[in-house]
Amino acid sequence: MSFALIFPISIIFKLTDLLVIQVRLQLDNVREKKFKGSFHCAQHLLSQYGPRSFTCGFWVNAVREATFGAFYFAIYEVMKREISNRLPHSNHSQNPLAVMIGGGLAGMAGWLSSFPFDVIKSIIQVCILQHIVCF
Repeated sequence: MSFALIFPISIIFKLTDLLVIQVRLQLDNVREKKFKGSFHCAQHLLSQYGPRSFTCGFWVNAVREATFGAFYFAIYEVMKREISNRLPHSNHSQNPLAVMIGGGLAGMAGWLSSFPFDVIKSIIQVCILQHIVCF
C-alpha cells in the first residue's frame, strides 16, 4: 500500500478521535458543564464507553473527507484554468487572481458537497453519547 493511501487514512483516524471529543464538549455546555477540558472529556469517554467510542463515525468521516477533497481539487483546477484563459495578458501560468478565485470557489463547492456527511457524522457521534447504538 502506498504512502499516499496510508497517510490520509491515519489522519482520518486521528481526526475522528478529535471530532468525537469536540462534539462531546459542544454538548457539554447545553445543560451543565461536566468537563474541565479536552483531556478530561477523553478520559471520561474512555472510561464510560471504551476505546471504540473514539472511532464512532469513522466511515462517514472518511466519506466526508474524500468528498471534500474530490470536489475541491477538481473544481480548483478547472476554475483556475478557465479564469487564467479569460484574463487579458495571461501567460497561462499561476495567475494570482485565478488561484485566489479558483481556491475560493473550490472551497465553497467542497464544503457544500461534504456538509451533509458532516451532519450525519455529528448525529452518529452524538448517538453514542445518548446510549444509542452507534453505527
